[in-house]
Amino acid sequence: MRTTRTTLRLLGLVIAAVATAMVVGACGSDDSSGSAATAGEVEGNWILESFTVDGDEATAQQPAATISFAADGAFSGSTPCNGMSGTWTDDDGALTLELGPMTMRACEDTALQAQETAITTGFPKVTAANVSDETLELTGEGVAFRFTRGPDGIVGSYKVTGVNNGADAVVSSAATETITIDFAEDGTVSGNAGCNRFSGTYEQDGTALTIQGNVATTMMACDEDATTAEQQFLTALAAVTTWSRNGQPVTLSDSTGATQLTLVPAA
Repeated sequence: MRTTRTTLRLLGLVIAAVATAMVVGACGSDDSSGSAATAGEVEGNWILESFTVDGDEATAQQPAATISFAADGAFSGSTPCNGMSGTWTDDDGALTLELGPMTMRACEDTALQAQETAITTGFPKVTAANVSDETLELTGEGVAFRFTRGPDGIVGSYKVTGVNNGADAVVSSAATETITIDFAEDGTVSGNAGCNRFSGTYEQDGTALTIQGNVATTMMACDEDATTAEQQFLTALAAVTTWSRNGQPVTLSDSTGATQLTLVPAA
């Protein structure tokens, strides 16, 4: 009888230990799917991958919608039909977005319009941010937006979407559509100026960007439109002193703040 009581007592102790271990394990388990984002994790550039509204999930349209969170509590981005801006606050993953001014261009594609509507109506509903590796999820009542981290520096290959024509206007045409520019990690810059290849060096320090005066081009003969576009491009490039990124689009400006070139990453 004594042996039986001792066995039962030991069995009870084992059961209690197992139960305690299960509780501790559950409380200390690691959720690898992500964690509530801190403000520092949210800051930076993000590219939309997908969004969900009232249970309906959709893959992001192209060109990509973007959002950039700045450390001062401002954000900017693109739907991409229109540029947007606003303010954001983050308190240990409890994130709120307040939309500010937006441009008013019409979306020519119905899918892009649906995406823009989801963004403009869904962002004010966002209440939480979750970061896992290079992915950001913004969620709220009936809405979810999934982003992947975008580029931060100037290094990369771009297509030129707009060129200052020297008359305070940024223009695009069939001639400018062939212009490309590549900023390499070694400080060299090169590309197609519209007809001729060009190459040189650049210096970047934060938002400051200077194209050195050693830009050289090939000497192929070009038609009149290509020649004009090329001259305008090279003049604008030489005037650049600053750069900024709004998601994926990049703007190169002069010392007065006037836009000289607009770029998008090459596919």
